[in-house]
Amino acid sequence: MSRSGSFTRRALAAAHVGGAGEIEVLAYLRRDGAMSIAELARRRGIRHQSMSAIVATAYSRGLVAKLPDAGDARRVLIDLTKAGIELVDR
Repeated sequence: MSRSGSFTRRALAAAHVGGAGEIEVLAYLRRDGAMSIAELARRRGIRHQSMSAIVATAYSRGLVAKLPDAGDARRVLIDLTKAGIELVDR
């Protein structure tokens, strides 16, 4: 893990964000931009259903938004909200 990744995890944990899964999701989205739940699940190496639960928690906290994919109407992209960006950038 890079030093910046370690710092991000510590900063988010100190801000009382959800568990490690939620912290990783926020960090992935900040670094790489909007992506689908399937892509987030692949990156973390977990099932789609497990990632859906993590995203649902972050969504309920107002940290992520669900956006339509302009290229594929069947897909939903997950991206950070302003609150999510501010939290990750602390």
